[in-house]
Amino acid sequence: MSAFAAPALAMNAPTTRIASRRARVLADHVRAVPRRAPTEAHRVATKANSSKSDADVEVSDEEMQRLTGLITKKIDDNDVVVWAKSWCPYCDEIKALFDDMEVAHLAVDLDKFNEEKALVSALTRMTGQRTVPNVFIGGAHIGGCDATMALKKSGELRKMLADLGVSFKQA
Repeated sequence: MSAFAAPALAMNAPTTRIASRRARVLADHVRAVPRRAPTEAHRVATKANSSKSDADVEVSDEEMQRLTGLITKKIDDNDVVVWAKSWCPYCDEIKALFDDMEVAHLAVDLDKFNEEKALVSALTRMTGQRTVPNVFIGGAHIGGCDATMALKKSGELRKMLADLGVSFKQA
């Protein structure tokens, strides 16, 4: 080590202690300062920068008709249809419910399609529901996970399936 390096190292040691003490004092000060509520300007900027939801995508009338027809055909051709997304735990819960009951159902993972946002927009227009899962039984819109699980708990789900002639596993 050179003669010039040793004094430099010796000088850094006290400076480091002072710097870390300043950091602790600053941290204590920051913790003591109450957080301010966001200003109106911050709210407006945040809202302007937020991305559109899937249901807010703009779709031409012609495309909307085509997608609505496709959705309606799937609903008409199947007794039980679950419109879902592959990553959604609530969708997985509903799919598992129908699998456990051994109910033949069509589960459509919307995120597997290039037209995902347009399909969600079409479903939202049809049902008023912006979330998945979007469950249809016998052509009727049931709702999402909570509504379907409530029907199961009340016993209405089994009655609906029996009335449709859909076979299912008796518990």
